[in-house]
Amino acid sequence: MGKKIIKILITLFCICYFLSGIYTIDPDSFGIVTRFGKIVADRVPPGLHYKLPFPIASVYKIKTTTNYKMSIGFKLLDNIRNIPPKPEESQWLTGDTNIINIKMMIQYTICEPSKFLFNCEEPQFILRRAAESYLTQLLGTLGVDDVLTIKKSDVQTDLKALTQDILDYYDIGILIVSVNLMSVDPPEDVLYAFQDVSNAKADREKAINEAEGLANEIIPNARGEARSLILQSEGEKNKRISEAKGEAERFLKHLQEYRKAPEITKERIYLEFAEKVLPKMKKYIIDTKKGQKPSTRIKFFQ
Repeated sequence: MGKKIIKILITLFCICYFLSGIYTIDPDSFGIVTRFGKIVADRVPPGLHYKLPFPIASVYKIKTTTNYKMSIGFKLLDNIRNIPPKPEESQWLTGDTNIINIKMMIQYTICEPSKFLFNCEEPQFILRRAAESYLTQLLGTLGVDDVLTIKKSDVQTDLKALTQDILDYYDIGILIVSVNLMSVDPPEDVLYAFQDVSNAKADREKAINEAEGLANEIIPNARGEARSLILQSEGEKNKRISEAKGEAERFLKHLQEYRKAPEITKERIYLEFAEKVLPKMKKYIIDTKKGQKPSTRIKFFQ
């Protein structure tokens, strides 16, 4: 009976031992199976799988769809607890020898699980040191005003590209999703002075933009009025030239007729003028010579 019990126990142990090789992979993960330290299965998909029991084979489960976060310049737990970071963690030096406080968040994913696990030791450490190194390099080429205002987005873009290049060089299977400068502020001792300078620059930019907007409104209107006046003047000029030419042609025709018959032409012109003037004037008919037939010439008086 003792031997049978021992055999049953050994059998149950063997069954449990071999059944211990059954494992599952979560939907958001991949598995890497190693046998005596050598990778035998890379990127095992989600689901139920089997491997040889430990210590013959081992399985590592890596979440590849999760965005991991890494803080630079502060600690995540301290930030949640509203504990301010230490100066040596958050202070950086700019190219014009000014000190600024920076809080930065890096989001990354694990794109190659096997490389992340086995190509280097502590890949997160490499990511942190590479980001800090390139951030120091980028800030050293910029002035404090540029970092606080117009160059912030450029720093984020350049830092992401440079850090990704070094990660690809070491081939550690990390893909940077985003780099976000959460805050870029001067030290508290000079914060109010920086705010005054920033407000003054903002007021200057506002005044410049308002002046440019007013100029863009006035100049086109002035140009339009000038163009209208020019066209109006040209139209008046052409009108007067045409009228002058017409008067000149009419005068020349009258002159030709006058040279042919001076007396008749003079009388006709006189009568045409009388037709225009008489309806508007008082008329007096005067007999200049008593006892004689009145002259047919009419004298006009206003």
